[in-house]
Amino acid sequence: MLADPGGDFDPGCSLMILGTESPLLTPLEGEITSVSEHACVLGHGAAARRFEVPEGIFIIADGHRVCVEYIRPVAKHAYFWARLWFTRAGALVIIEAVYIGEELILTGIGSGFLAGYSPEDERSVVLPVREGFALEGLKKGGSIYVLLDLEGRVRWAVPLPEPS
Repeated sequence: MLADPGGDFDPGCSLMILGTESPLLTPLEGEITSVSEHACVLGHGAAARRFEVPEGIFIIADGHRVCVEYIRPVAKHAYFWARLWFTRAGALVIIEAVYIGEELILTGIGSGFLAGYSPEDERSVVLPVREGFALEGLKKGGSIYVLLDLEGRVRWAVPLPEPS
């Protein structure tokens, strides 16, 4: 399930071809935890870094060209995952971001992955987990909500309340 600004998907503007390496640009990844008209904050707490967002910068989120305000937090603990690209001189030139979240019924937890069933899509999935992410508080058979990064790895998961 993708966040959708409501129109005109433009596959020609996708920057996923950059992957995670470029000879001319340097990437920095993390959660966009705060956004203002001309700046964004990547990360949390003491590790958070604020970046000025130049006018006219190329920002793509979920396949759409967007303005910086589009990538603000969706809700508490629900952030866009972004890869910021910098020139060798340190200028921010591209932001690519995704908000990919899905509800799953947890069917398994392994070393570096979790498995689940998507009731919405009626399919089973096995998802890699970002290095350093702890799968604490999740129980097999329970409903969870997961957020993924640009590479499709679980970066956040939370148990959902049992239906009454």
